[in-house]
Amino acid sequence: RDYPDWPAGAPTPPTKPSSDASQEEKDRYEADYNQYLNDLAAYDVYDAAIRAAGPEPVQTSEPIYPDAPDDTSLLSAIESAQDTVNTANNNVTKAQDALEDAQEKAAKRSVTAPTSGNVVAVGAKVGAAVTSGTNAASGQSASDKALVQISDDTKMEIDAEVNEVDIMAIKKGQTATVTFSAVPDAECDATVLEVASVATGKASGNDGASTGAGVVTFHVGLIVPQPDDKLRAGMSANVSITTVDEKNVLVVPAMAVVEDGKNKTVEVVVNDDPEHFETVTRQVKVGGRSSSEIVITDGLTVGETVLVQSDDVASSDSAS
Repeated sequence: RDYPDWPAGAPTPPTKPSSDASQEEKDRYEADYNQYLNDLAAYDVYDAAIRAAGPEPVQTSEPIYPDAPDDTSLLSAIESAQDTVNTANNNVTKAQDALEDAQEKAAKRSVTAPTSGNVVAVGAKVGAAVTSGTNAASGQSASDKALVQISDDTKMEIDAEVNEVDIMAIKKGQTATVTFSAVPDAECDATVLEVASVATGKASGNDGASTGAGVVTFHVGLIVPQPDDKLRAGMSANVSITTVDEKNVLVVPAMAVVEDGKNKTVEVVVNDDPEHFETVTRQVKVGGRSSSEIVITDGLTVGETVLVQSDDVASSDSAS
């Protein structure tokens, strides 16, 4: 008589999903494929047992049943099927490792910004190689070629250059006021974030070149915690840093004071008639100062006119 067929017929592999299938479909395919391997191994055991039983018997009046396979044949068929299952499992493991390796490489191709904000510039190009370290040919470090520049609108950093006369009075944490030529109505509060300990350069001449006689400058970084919405990165800013808060004091232009060691003098105008112009030298005591003004604590009274010396010409100014 006929041997019974495998209940569901020979197992068939599941259909492999397309490359753009969802992760859920890929996971389901992997589970179905593992089940297919297990079904195939069982089917192989069944098929080997049937083959070991010999050919189909000839129909007679009396049914002739095939001899059952001996234990050795069954054991050999089972071991062969088990080897097939083991090989399939190894192939599944290798495929899983290859998948994880591909996913890891794909993750490295994704760049995540360290902060939120608006993209203001993109330096990367599709297909271009990106390396770290220093470019031996150009001597330019990778950090000088940012892939993407992001602007954080919740705060703004200001880079200022302060001359050497004022830098000793600048300290981290001092408050400041920042104005912008492009946005006259935008006035923001700022805080000194850092003060350079090494000079960054000298003031430039009219042609933009650094001059030997220029004033040495130091970099000062400030942070504006709540910038105006109209401001844009790269705008020119005017910074006024509060170093000393003195009220009701008398000040004169810094160029009016002549300093000779501990002696400080000013030229007080006593006769401003051009034909009989006359000044007297008067010793004064000074207090706080900036690059443009000096506080006079003794030796002058409000309203007196002092002579202001400059590189080219002398002019007069009133003490205030």
